[in-house]
Amino acid sequence: MNKSFSVQTSFFFIILAVVSLGFLKILTPFLMDIFLAVIFFIIFRRVFYFFDKKLENKPRISSVLTLGVIVFTVVIPLMVVGVMVSMEAGDNYQLLVDNWPNINKGINKENILSLTKDFPFLEEYISKFDFDSVLPRISQFLSTIADLVFTLLKKTFFNITSLIINFFVILFLLYYIFIDGKQLLSKIQYLIPLSDNDEKNLFNDITKTTEAIIVNTFFIGFLEGTYGGIIFFFTGISSPFFWGIIMAFLSMIPLLGANTVLLPAAIYKFITGDIFNGVIILIVGCGAILIDQNLIKPKLDGKRSGIHPAIVFISSMGGLLWLGIVGFLIGPLVAAIFISLWNQFGNNYKEQLKEFNK
Repeated sequence: MNKSFSVQTSFFFIILAVVSLGFLKILTPFLMDIFLAVIFFIIFRRVFYFFDKKLENKPRISSVLTLGVIVFTVVIPLMVVGVMVSMEAGDNYQLLVDNWPNINKGINKENILSLTKDFPFLEEYISKFDFDSVLPRISQFLSTIADLVFTLLKKTFFNITSLIINFFVILFLLYYIFIDGKQLLSKIQYLIPLSDNDEKNLFNDITKTTEAIIVNTFFIGFLEGTYGGIIFFFTGISSPFFWGIIMAFLSMIPLLGANTVLLPAAIYKFITGDIFNGVIILIVGCGAILIDQNLIKPKLDGKRSGIHPAIVFISSMGGLLWLGIVGFLIGPLVAAIFISLWNQFGNNYKEQLKEFNK
């Protein structure tokens, strides 16, 4: 009897594993959409609960109203920004391509030394540089940065059809997650072989980290984009609104940041002889963004999420390198789950660990 039961159990788990892997394969093209739908649910769940309370427990209507809020506050603004960026990006990229030979020609020893003639200590120091080996690298760096920025823009904003399809899938999933979210969460908690207290702590950590990273990321992005756009406006850089959007977008990526745009702009100003505005962009712009990205943002993320700022920073960059742009959110989430599970391990096996550490 036990042998028969063992065979049946083994067969059941084999079938379960095969079917689960097959289902995961089916979901693979939509895994990112599912992930983003869950993120939107975490961020907008209070809006749904507000509507559901006011309508006296009518989840379907509340879900539709919440989707309307998401469409008007997230989807439509992103579509408008995408269209505006698509229209201006082509012109700005073509302008850069047309002027690149002149910019490249301006990066030479004579021009750089002429810019430092009023600063003898700089002139003496810079004159010792091996310009023949350094300048081609600077030129290559600027060219690589420009190509990287416009490649990111192309992948993010230009494929409007793909964006619309993804948003439709996300909104479709959200409609049912809002309606059945509590039942789905209860089912997941039932199937996870952890205690109720451990499950509650784990899901609380995930929710807290998600809210912290999302709110702080978009807040910092808006702040840096607005700040950079204002600096470009007052220093005479064309299309400050366009570049403000680009900087807001890049500021969400820890490895890049708004300085990906500000630093080349400062170099361009130096090359063209506009020293004053170049210094303004370099010191006021790049300096403030460096402080923002490396001190303020990790501290805000750590304070709201309960994770150490250094772990938030490293996990954000690691997630970015692993999964691309969405990785800046997934990285800290994985870190939060990792820390939460190890904390639970420490609490659950406290006595045994004390014995080992005697």
